[in-house]
Amino acid sequence: MLSAFKAANSYALLRSIVHQPPICGSKQVNSIQEALAEIKSGSSIAIGGYGPCGVPQALINELANKNTKNHVVFISTAGGENYGITPLFKNKQITKLITSDFEDNKELLNQYHKGEIELHATPLGILAEKLRNGGLGIPAFFSPIGVGTMREEGGVPVKLSKDGKNIEKVSDGREKREFHGKEYIMEKSILADYSFIKGWKADKKGNVVFRNAGMNFNADVAFAGKVCIAEVDEIVEAGALDADDINLPGIYVHKVVKSSEA
Repeated sequence: MLSAFKAANSYALLRSIVHQPPICGSKQVNSIQEALAEIKSGSSIAIGGYGPCGVPQALINELANKNTKNHVVFISTAGGENYGITPLFKNKQITKLITSDFEDNKELLNQYHKGEIELHATPLGILAEKLRNGGLGIPAFFSPIGVGTMREEGGVPVKLSKDGKNIEKVSDGREKREFHGKEYIMEKSILADYSFIKGWKADKKGNVVFRNAGMNFNADVAFAGKVCIAEVDEIVEAGALDADDINLPGIYVHKVVKSSEA
């Protein structure tokens, strides 16, 4: 495990070319408000968790309080009535959403049918790889998923007119190549301005421990943010965590804040 930890730090050093350099001292900030103070309208944000598990809800709620606009959001699921990014939909803060699961969010679907949001449905595994590869400095990759479908050809309606009766924008087609006798299409990786993740515990250097299903998507999302903000239930002193327990090395994390959610 320790060798894997060292390898992850080596990858992180390579990716620092396209990311904000990590802070060398303590990364702890005093409040959720302070953690999000620099975020402006128009920022792109990758958000961790899957369904209600491992979601950085305090960060999402504070972004809703800031009421910044025109955000591009990458997230595995669009959430439900009482969790996830629904507060951002209610404030109409998101103009473009890239996600895998959205049918449970009535507010999102309502905005899509009114032409208020651009919606890109993406296979879950592809979304995970887009996030991970973006963080590792890989601009694109090839996958067999979607070959011979509208994902390859393009033309999927991603934005409707205000009355919902016409298509204003469709998805782009994807380049296809053959490798070893099999066809693949190209997927562009994701690099967001910010990433929000939820951990169980972290030290002041930003090393994060996830718990159970909270691991889902949070590490991939952390990789994909130029600035990664970690919301955690508990913050301990540097050196208090066993290296074998650390799931995300601190070099990926820029800010750590204690969750305000119960």
